[in-house]
Amino acid sequence: MLAPDYHKDQEFTKKAIRTLQDFQYYYPEKDSLYNETDIMIVKLRNTLGQKDYETAQLYKKLESPRSALIYYDSVIKDYDDTDFFEPAWFGKIEMLYMLKRTEEAENAVLMYNKLFPDGKFTSDIKAVATGKYINK
Repeated sequence: MLAPDYHKDQEFTKKAIRTLQDFQYYYPEKDSLYNETDIMIVKLRNTLGQKDYETAQLYKKLESPRSALIYYDSVIKDYDDTDFFEPAWFGKIEMLYMLKRTEEAENAVLMYNKLFPDGKFTSDIKAVATGKYINK
């Protein structure tokens, strides 16, 4: 695929997604070619989600929780169909606790538990909430 790595400019990725969606609009027959475009769109959207998630992680490392929160929220809002959706929720919760925005953090925890009943970050979230989380 011609899409650039996540850490590079993603304009061509966005253009490719639009083109594939246009193709699906004009040729809606659910055949193997249509299915192939679906697979490509998923991969491309995952790249966009990864870019925002990794940007959030960078801001977290730079100890800029407000900036990290913006990018975690971007993943949550725009890329809920990617591999980075659940980790972005954990990052958001972690940043909210770090910013002492406890009520928002608790609401985010409730939403996380609703979205991910068997979430892989459940124990980490409990540790963050109690101040016992050690960043891995």
